Amino acid sequence: RPWCLGEDGQVYFFANHGAVYAISPGGRPVYKSQQVKRRLENIDLSANLIRMAWDLRKHGLWVFVSPYDATAETTHYFWSARTNAWFPQQFDNPDHNPLAVYAFDGDAPGDRVIMLGGRDGRIRYLDDAGLKDDGREVHSFIFLGPLSTKQLDDLMLEWHQPTFSETTGKVRWDVYVGHSAEAAYNSAFAANGDEEDGVMSGYFNRSRNHVHPVRLSEFAIY
Repeated sequence: RPWCLGEDGQVYFFANHGAVYAISPGGRPVYKSQQVKRRLENIDLSANLIRMAWDLRKHGLWVFVSPYDATAETTHYFWSARTNAWFPQQFDNPDHNPLAVYAFDGDAPGDRVIMLGGRDGRIRYLDDAGLKDDGREVHSFIFLGPLSTKQLDDLMLEWHQPTFSETTGKVRWDVYVGHSAEAAYNSAFAANGDEEDGVMSGYFNRSRNHVHPVRLSEFAIY
């Protein structure tokens, strides 16, 4: 079903024009997907099945977009109620794209999971401690920034000093540059390196342009 009940008592639903709304009893719908507006508006509802579930452990909303074509690639989305941020997600195996979703609320903490009915007939669940995607490697990355001024002035990024938590594994960083955010994201990295937990020594980048996004990704599967 393309709707679900959140822990805040609101009903979250996917509208037919490609948008997510939340509505309280007796209230008016509130638009929730501004950050991914173009992404959701471009979903063809005649070719994709929408399923939604509220994740109590993560305090957020899952929006699963599963193509009817078993070979087609797709992107699912998670919305964090704590940060009001959207996170795109992809499964490595198309068989894992769910045709049915159920928020199982068991008595034990480990039993409160989102269960996914895959197109291969198997039932899986989202496991925060899992190191594999049902046997396949998990890859993740995030972009910080881009670093820029409101007027998009020409900037020189000379120095940066990564700081990671003590439990962080090895992380790769890449610095991109461009005259616009789109150009920077689609360019090759201008500088890169890899770090582990703690405060690292600084790095001279000497990268110059209008915007400077930084990409963090896993160095290896650990």
